[in-house]
Amino acid sequence: MTDKANLPAMAIIGASFSQIPNVFKGVFLYFWPFLLMYFLKDYFLISSQSVGLGNIEWITTIASILIFLGIIAVQICWYQKVITKQDFKYSFDKRSFVTIGYSLLYGLFIGVSILVFTMIFAFMSKEGIFSSGFAITLTILAIIFSLSLAFRFILIFPAIAVNNDKTRLKRSWELTSGYHMKLFFMMIGFTILTSIPAGIANSLLVTFGSDSVLSFLLIMFALNTLSLVSMLLIAEMVGRLFVFFHVPDKINEYL
Repeated sequence: MTDKANLPAMAIIGASFSQIPNVFKGVFLYFWPFLLMYFLKDYFLISSQSVGLGNIEWITTIASILIFLGIIAVQICWYQKVITKQDFKYSFDKRSFVTIGYSLLYGLFIGVSILVFTMIFAFMSKEGIFSSGFAITLTILAIIFSLSLAFRFILIFPAIAVNNDKTRLKRSWELTSGYHMKLFFMMIGFTILTSIPAGIANSLLVTFGSDSVLSFLLIMFALNTLSLVSMLLIAEMVGRLFVFFHVPDKINEYL
């Protein structure tokens, strides 16, 4: 984009949340195998602790890996659905491995940035350059800064989904230039909002989950379902951001 278009943040967020019924429908219509795998993994986990099924870590480990790979593919295909406006079609292909690679790089960038800033400010606090309170404040600000930079690269993942080889690190950074803070508040705010139901389910798990195998499984089923819904809602928003930053004239078709 040569001219900076106005990013309709609230409209994109509203359009993404309006897809909640379709997202829930998609979770139960398309993703029930993953919910079933989640259920079986949790069943083996709780059963091994409550009735002593023996050492089954290898079963839960394999199940976790399969679920992880499957969920990556789900997210990719949902990005594709949002951007192309085509019906959802699940496909596990090379895009999943490219996404995993960039996800590791993405996580490494955030992790290393936070670690470096934390170590620097901790050292300064220890040497008496800063007070401990001020060092903690600077560390929090550094974490926020690191996340805000990371969000500049968020367009990579929907680009992979639609086989756009041009939008990678450099291109994503260029396209989001001038939208630094707006992207940060959109991503943080939307992620918090979509995480609230799963947070409530997690609190219920801590409070009531250990009462019985059944209560644990039911709460974990709700938690896993809500986590999937949250992930797909974020894909709804990021997919629309991808459209805005590539073809801003068409964003109204997605609102």
